[in-house]
Amino acid sequence: MYPAGESHATARRLSLPDGEQVRVVESGDPGAPALIFLHGWGCSAYAWRHFAAPAAASGWRTIAIDLRGHGLSDRPSEAGKYRREAMVDHLEATLNALGVASAPIVAHSMGGSVAVSFAMRAPKRVPRLALFGPVGFGIVNRAAWSQLLPPSLTGALLPSRIPRWAVRFALKHSRGAKGVSDEREVDEYWAPTQFPDFLNAMRLLLHGFTWEPWTPTELAALTQPLMLVFGDRDSVVKPQSVAPTLVRCLPGAQLHVAHGAGHVVPEERPEWALKLLLPFLNPPDG
Repeated sequence: MYPAGESHATARRLSLPDGEQVRVVESGDPGAPALIFLHGWGCSAYAWRHFAAPAAASGWRTIAIDLRGHGLSDRPSEAGKYRREAMVDHLEATLNALGVASAPIVAHSMGGSVAVSFAMRAPKRVPRLALFGPVGFGIVNRAAWSQLLPPSLTGALLPSRIPRWAVRFALKHSRGAKGVSDEREVDEYWAPTQFPDFLNAMRLLLHGFTWEPWTPTELAALTQPLMLVFGDRDSVVKPQSVAPTLVRCLPGAQLHVAHGAGHVVPEERPEWALKLLLPFLNPPDG
């Protein structure tokens, strides 16, 4: 699994105060300013593989976190652990364990909602935000479908593991024109699903996390510079009627559209995305 074969990156597991284990993948000078990457639902630090080396070369210490329930981090069975505020607690505890007092956050999908919530809770710890297809700035229909079923029923219907073809299907339908890059991409996303408690963690997130859009009143607490990026073929978080309205409520917020891309712009259009991201972040010592 990633970052195997990547000479610029290393992985390690941290112990949080409550004993929970979290995995992080790091690149760059350990003494450089930190830059945090948060993935989306069902993903892992692998989602940021195209960004880590270029950002590190720009002077950042990049830290991609396997959020609770994902990748090789722990997957607790308590439902309350997967509510949005609990996921924010998890992020805060991870940053504390890393010794990161303040850092910009780059986040995708569900990770975007976690990042925004944390930025509003502790604004001095998050000087700026770059969000790709973020939950909270669009309509998430697929999460609503699953929430129509009671947790007890979805738990009873779960298989023990996801077949590889299902992962390929999900990847294909989350993307726009580019599609799936290669077989390693399928394997990297398939591998974490083979842990018996992975599916339960994803189920608890679908039922417990907050998937609805932010309101202008809620976002009034967000004062940091914000960059939003959506693919115009995003069928997972649909921004059309939501994102432009919310951006107008946020002075200085940027909204960019990746034409031909779906939900995972950082993987579909990484070079284009980096040309937006790195200048937005500014030099680490600036």
